Amino acid sequence: MNQNQKRLKLIHGLSNETRLQVLEILKEGENTVSELMEKIGCNQSNLSQHLSCLKECGFIVSRQSGKYVYYSLANTDLFRLLNIIDETIFDMHWSKNEEIECATHII
Repeated sequence: MNQNQKRLKLIHGLSNETRLQVLEILKEGENTVSELMEKIGCNQSNLSQHLSCLKECGFIVSRQSGKYVYYSLANTDLFRLLNIIDETIFDMHWSKNEEIECATHII
């Protein structure tokens, strides 16, 4: 995997609202699937897919304790990355009604 492909994988992991919600929650500490479902308000199947994506992209790790699986951020650099994104978007000049995707979206 080359550098651009690694960047794309990282960006892909961040490109979904549910995954971003999971990362924000995990910034506060580890959570089980049940805790995440309650906080986010999505079903287990949907959340499991997002957790798998985040794990594959290297954002989160899990540990088993009894019958529970606990998820947490993979490393402290992710705190910095999420904070840098927040600082960056603070300085962006988007209108309140602007679409999430670019008007000239190219496939």
